[in-house]
Amino acid sequence: PVFLFLGLAIPFIGNGYWDDELFSVTTAQSWSQMVSVFREYETNMALYIVILHGWIHFFGAGEVATHALSVLFALLAQLAFYRLERIWFNKSTALLGALLLAANPTFIYYSVESRSYALLALLGIWSTFLFIRLLMKPGIQLACLYGLSIVGATYTHYFGILLLLAHGLSFPKNLFNRDNLRIFSLSGILILAGLLPLAVFPPQYLNKISWMPRTRLSDLSNALQDLFGGKKIMVLLTACLLVIVWKGFWKYLIRGWNFLAKLSLTWSIVPVLLLFVVSYFFKPLFITRYFIWCVPGSVLLVMLILGYSGKNLLLKNALWCLVFLFLLIQIYGRLHFKGSGYRDAVKFLIEQAQPGEAVIAYPAYKSDYTKFYMEFTHPPPLVNKPFVLTSLPYMVSGAGRENDPDMDILENISQRYRKIYIITTPESSLGKVDTILNMSSLKQIEKKLDLRHGRLAERVFGEKTAEPVSVITYQ
Repeated sequence: PVFLFLGLAIPFIGNGYWDDELFSVTTAQSWSQMVSVFREYETNMALYIVILHGWIHFFGAGEVATHALSVLFALLAQLAFYRLERIWFNKSTALLGALLLAANPTFIYYSVESRSYALLALLGIWSTFLFIRLLMKPGIQLACLYGLSIVGATYTHYFGILLLLAHGLSFPKNLFNRDNLRIFSLSGILILAGLLPLAVFPPQYLNKISWMPRTRLSDLSNALQDLFGGKKIMVLLTACLLVIVWKGFWKYLIRGWNFLAKLSLTWSIVPVLLLFVVSYFFKPLFITRYFIWCVPGSVLLVMLILGYSGKNLLLKNALWCLVFLFLLIQIYGRLHFKGSGYRDAVKFLIEQAQPGEAVIAYPAYKSDYTKFYMEFTHPPPLVNKPFVLTSLPYMVSGAGRENDPDMDILENISQRYRKIYIITTPESSLGKVDTILNMSSLKQIEKKLDLRHGRLAERVFGEKTAEPVSVITYQ
């Protein structure tokens, strides 16, 4: 599994950062920046940001260096998952399960990303292992470790707290007794104490985070497909479930694997369904990458479904081969979109822009990310750091509504500089999110510049990546 994962992930370890990754890396570069973001913005992913800060101190803030940290977390997650599987399965079956996790497209995609998702998957597996060990042999030390693992998962991502839901719903009824409740109460006390800072210092800008579009039923379907490895695998698993019901194999599943069946269902599906309901009826919060910690649960569920789909060994082997084939096809189609055009766009600006020429960043938060890549350049570039077209505060992550561009600022830039470059999102790549966040004023900006300058050209960088970047030149 480790070699399979590295073979699939390493070709993409040097891909350019996209916006969310740049937010993580720029935040983690200094203690003052981290404290400012945690105090004035939010503490989501705080544990990962702190770890990333230490990692950057030793290895630097380049793409390969920071992506390697996430790859390391993913490798540890695979080892932990194998150890978890060995509670129920023999070595060969556990190895197949570890291969399923290593080849899961969602797991790989977010394991080569400078965000907290690979660490969240690791903590999800580790906390589940501790939960099961507590059920098997209650002890104070295990209870403390379990409580700390839930706290760590929550500081890695707010939705890490939902691990408690998955574990609670799978708790065996026959183990509800005074001794177990006393031990798990200790875990609960540690969790409450560890999460107290979130209540005392709540996120300041949650009311301004409004970039997610309204949740639709198709989002639920797409999220489940992503967790299980794609549409083809979902169709195959559905067919296997029909066979299990038709042949009556479900009786063996319920009798022999009651706890594992409940755990895999609650771990893989229940949090997704819960957040879908919340997102659909209240506030949109539904993004597939938030559920990467559910992928190990989906792998366990796939193993159970394939294991109980019949007694014919040849048929089972064929099903396993089909699953791996579908996973590899999905991986090939998905990972090639990783990355962005930031690095090449900034390189172009550094090569082309001269003294007396200006760079404008739109939307405003793109100025921070453009400056990040400029600061990697030696010697320092001749071009000025990018201007923003607003004097009002803006969210550095770009998660809040964009301020309307200040045309007086634009007019002043237009008068002072003979040549102007705009670094922005290509119009062809604008989507519903950009409209929600009021990031569609580019035509208004271009119209203003047309009065004094002529448009020379537009170049799009990273056109086939997840986040293309455009540079428009006026003179």
